Amino acid sequence: LSALDVWRDRRAILSLVGWSALIWGITVLLNQLLLWSLGIDVPLLAPLLLLVVLQIGVRVPSSPGSIGVFHYLSVLTLTLFGVEKDLAFSYGVLLHLVTYLPPSLL
Repeated sequence: LSALDVWRDRRAILSLVGWSALIWGITVLLNQLLLWSLGIDVPLLAPLLLLVVLQIGVRVPSSPGSIGVFHYLSVLTLTLFGVEKDLAFSYGVLLHLVTYLPPSLL
């Protein structure tokens, strides 16, 4: 329970919030850059929503590496913004490779 004492330290909380915001911002930027690399033009809300949906969706136990679920959620989210299913699926595969492959190789 002593680990909960960190919540009394405002400096630690601000640091935690700052680092979290930075990581989420970098991840949204990565999503946006990958979207642009495939010629997909969507509002900035799309990569943010995609990040939220994927982070929640892959927490549900499924196949190893979330293969299938990751791609389905990518298609589901991007089609909300008018992206064609085939292109959204291609994006899901690319994003999955970019996010899962480097840590797997380490």
